[in-house]
Amino acid sequence: MKNRSILTILLMIVCAVLIADRLTFTSFQKQVLKPLEDNEPIKITVNRISDLARLTIRDEQTMQSILGDLANTKLWKVKSTPSIGDIHLRIYHADGRSIDLDITADKRYVTITEHPIHTSYKVLKNDGDYLKTIETLEWEYPE
Repeated sequence: MKNRSILTILLMIVCAVLIADRLTFTSFQKQVLKPLEDNEPIKITVNRISDLARLTIRDEQTMQSILGDLANTKLWKVKSTPSIGDIHLRIYHADGRSIDLDITADKRYVTITEHPIHTSYKVLKNDGDYLKTIETLEWEYPE
């Protein structure tokens, strides 16, 4: 009887740890792409705050490349980001919805906003690859 109680408690602890793990670790695929998979983007805008540079992307192939870069990036949910985002990326969809990504200058943190809800994450794959297509594009600068 005592062994059975101990086993039950251990099983409950393991289940709690697994559930907590699933609630804090995620990916761009789950948070941004999956909810909108039936609704292709019609435009992506990117603004870089540090130098006021901007991009507007309407080309389907380029948009798919950007979304592909984001897809496998792993995220860890945090209470807030340590600094203000330097890169603001907005994905517009044909149904009128949009999703915003605010990315810190060091690319280590991102806040994802699907109005009015915003959630902050630490990027676990911190090599910047998730922005590689965006960084190769020709930015527009203010006059």
